[in-house]
Amino acid sequence: MVFEVDARVAGSNNTTLNAFIPAGTWVSDISPSFGGGSFYIYDTLIVASDYADISTTINGSTNVNPGSNYNYQVPNDPNVTYTWSVTNGSIISGQGTNSIIVSWNGSGSVEVDMVDGGCQGTDMMEVTAIATGLDEVSGINASIYPNPNNGLFNLRLENTDGVSVRIIDMSGKLIRSTQLAGRNMYSIDMQNEEAGVYVIEIESETGKTYKRLIKQ
Repeated sequence: MVFEVDARVAGSNNTTLNAFIPAGTWVSDISPSFGGGSFYIYDTLIVASDYADISTTINGSTNVNPGSNYNYQVPNDPNVTYTWSVTNGSIISGQGTNSIIVSWNGSGSVEVDMVDGGCQGTDMMEVTAIATGLDEVSGINASIYPNPNNGLFNLRLENTDGVSVRIIDMSGKLIRSTQLAGRNMYSIDMQNEEAGVYVIEIESETGKTYKRLIKQ
C-alpha cells in the first residue's frame, strides 16, 4: 500500500527559513526547490485469507418427518450474533442462539447467518421430508382406507371427540385444514388433487398422528 501524505509546518527557529516558509504552510505548497511537495509512505498490509469470513457447519438431521421437532446447531461463540431462517418449517425456540428447534411441514432448508463485528458467515442445510414413521400413533388411533385409491378415502377414528385435520403435500404445502367432531367415520375427497403422496395430520387434545394418503 502507498500513502500520499501532506504535512503542515507549525514553525521554525530559523529566521531565514521563516522568510520563505512561514508557519502554517502546507508542505505541498512549498516549492520543490526548498524540499516541498507531498511525500509517500510505503507499507505492506497482510490480510488473512479468511478475514471477515466466519466458517461454520450446521449440525442436525437432513431427513425429517413432517410435524416432528428437530434440533439444529453450530458451535457456540459468545461474540457472535446468530440469526436463523427456515423454509417450509417453524422455529420453535432458540432464535438468536447457536441452537434452535425446528418443526417441519415438509422438505425445506435451514440457514444460519452469523455476525461478529465486521466478520460475517453463513451456512445452509437442505432438509428432505420422509414418510418413515408417519403411521406412528401418539394418543390417537386412526385408520385411512382404501389406501391407495383414486381420491375417495375413509377416515376412521376411535371415538367421536373433536380433532383437527390438516392435509399436506410432500413439498410441505397445506392442501386443506378442517375441524371434525361428533362422529368416528368421515369421508375425505381428494379427487381434484394431483396424483401423489400426501400427509394427513390428525390432532386432538390427547395427541397427534400422521398418515399417508396415496392418490393414484
